[in-house]
Amino acid sequence: MSKQAGFDGTLKAGGNEVCEVRDATFNLGLGTADASSRCSGGWRERVATLKEWTISGTIIHKSNNQSISTLRNALLTRSTVAVEFLDKDLEGFTGNGFVTTFNQGQPLEDAMTWDFTIEGDGPAVFADGLTS
Repeated sequence: MSKQAGFDGTLKAGGNEVCEVRDATFNLGLGTADASSRCSGGWRERVATLKEWTISGTIIHKSNNQSISTLRNALLTRSTVAVEFLDKDLEGFTGNGFVTTFNQGQPLEDAMTWDFTIEGDGPAVFADGLTS
C-alpha cells in the first residue's frame, strides 16, 4: 500500500465514472444507544446499533453530463444508484444508495458546481482491489 493523491481516486455512479468530481468524502458510521443504569457506577454505557454510510462531494458543472443526469434522476425518481468509491489500487467501498441532496452553486468567480449527498441503502461492501 502506498501514499496516494486524492486525484487518483475514482467515484462511479450508475456504472459510470464521475470524472468531474472535485472533492468527495466517504463516511462510515455506527450509531449507539444509551445503556446506562444505576449499576453503571456513574459512567455512561453504550451498545452499538445501526451502521450507516454516506458519500458527499462536489461535481464541476458541464452541460449534457451523464454523471449529473444519473444523480439528478436518481433523486427525482427516488431510486437507488450503484456507487463505487475507490483508490487507484481499487480499494474502497461499493454499495447502493439514495441521492438525498443535489444542489447547484453558481459563484461569481468560480466554476458552477453541484454538491451532492448519497446515503447508503444497505451495506457498504469493502473492495480489496484483488477481485474483479
